[in-house]
Amino acid sequence: TEPEEYARLVKEYCWDGNRSTDFVVQNNPIRAWYHAPWMHASTNGREPLKGLTFERPTPPLELASQQTHALQNWAIGFYNAPGASLFGHVWNDPNNPNWAEDLKFPDGTCVFKLLMTTASNEQVFTMKGSPGWPAVIAPQPDPCIAPINGAKRNSHASLVRLIQVDWAVVDWRAPIRWVFGTFMYDGTLKGVEDPWNRLSLVGVQWGNDPILDQAAYDAGRRPVESWLNPQVEALRKRLGGRRLGWGFNGRLNGPADNFISACGSCHSFAQRNPGPLARAGRVVQNKRIIQNERPATTRLDGTNVQGAVSGDYSMQLMKGFDNYENWLAKQTSKEKNVLLSLPGRRVVFKPKL
Repeated sequence: TEPEEYARLVKEYCWDGNRSTDFVVQNNPIRAWYHAPWMHASTNGREPLKGLTFERPTPPLELASQQTHALQNWAIGFYNAPGASLFGHVWNDPNNPNWAEDLKFPDGTCVFKLLMTTASNEQVFTMKGSPGWPAVIAPQPDPCIAPINGAKRNSHASLVRLIQVDWAVVDWRAPIRWVFGTFMYDGTLKGVEDPWNRLSLVGVQWGNDPILDQAAYDAGRRPVESWLNPQVEALRKRLGGRRLGWGFNGRLNGPADNFISACGSCHSFAQRNPGPLARAGRVVQNKRIIQNERPATTRLDGTNVQGAVSGDYSMQLMKGFDNYENWLAKQTSKEKNVLLSLPGRRVVFKPKL
């Protein structure tokens, strides 16, 4: 009933001890936070300076009318101790990770993600004063064409700046048992000295509004399981970009996200599965809207994927596990034995009690 206060408390919890250490979370003096394992081993994997991973680029003019360049977006996410305990369960034996059944994050789980972008003040006026980090990103010879992935990296660092902060918490009251939220960096805010606090709440989502199909939306119905900040919606319109909204048909997504999807529907496709599934970003384009009852292990036509097991809305868990399995399949037996014995590959996420 108070989405702004809810989001404020989550943001304060995420910033506590992390902001003062420049989000080097292992140095947090207050509580333990953890990185998701195996996010390095892919074409989009971690760059070496801050551990950022390549995210969906923003096409020209999508975010703002002055945004003539394609934007690269890079991100890093962190789990608190309850959330990290599930990673510890999966990766208890780093040489033989265990994900054979549906997973469920425990109560108290919180995860947040910082998204950084190459957008300039001139291209996107809300970026004025945004804090930044150096990062080894992908080459972009033509500023109007973004790289399709992060397979190639520059030999130098570039400045990327904060555009978006995502968070999610397990909350048993929510129809999907998760509450998602998104802040955007907002350079129009006055009187906020710390640029990392210069954030405006885009919205909060606690369900997928499964009965809100296109016909219902066209008839005038609107989401009841998402709340969008009307002031930030007005800011989106001022930016004058081509995106039709924050998320699909009034649902929530952030400024760097694909507006034809939404936080809950995208993350619900987190799973380990051996069969083909719909692309997560396209779920809400179909007549079938993703349901609330269970994280998805189904195709868009509603049929089950044999052998699929749920990752309980954690895209980092899914991607990290996929990275590991893809890497393992490419190694010879000798290479596996050598690389898996390295101390750096034996980090297990067991939170302090």
